[in-house]
Amino acid sequence: MKRPARLRLLGKVFRLRYVTNAKDDDDTPCSGVVDIDKQRITIEDEQGFETERDTILHEAIHAIEAMMDLGLKERQVHALAGGVLAMLRDNPGFAEYLVDKDAAP
Repeated sequence: MKRPARLRLLGKVFRLRYVTNAKDDDDTPCSGVVDIDKQRITIEDEQGFETERDTILHEAIHAIEAMMDLGLKERQVHALAGGVLAMLRDNPGFAEYLVDKDAAP
């Protein structure tokens, strides 16, 4: 499956960049970082496939959290990303059900 190049989050398009040696705003190495103003998510390229998908979802949740001013802590974002990803993996048809516009009874 091809890596996503962009994500639409709350009506804004975020570009995904995959880089070696990703760093946060403090120049500290990290797995991923989101820049709300630039509508960009940067993902560390040297991650395993499963970890990379978790990181992308994690950063997407950070973006939504920031745009909605939810005040979530890093631990909460981490837990949400892991929980949502596990739910979607365990229930592959569920995501399709949620987004299918023609599924109304």
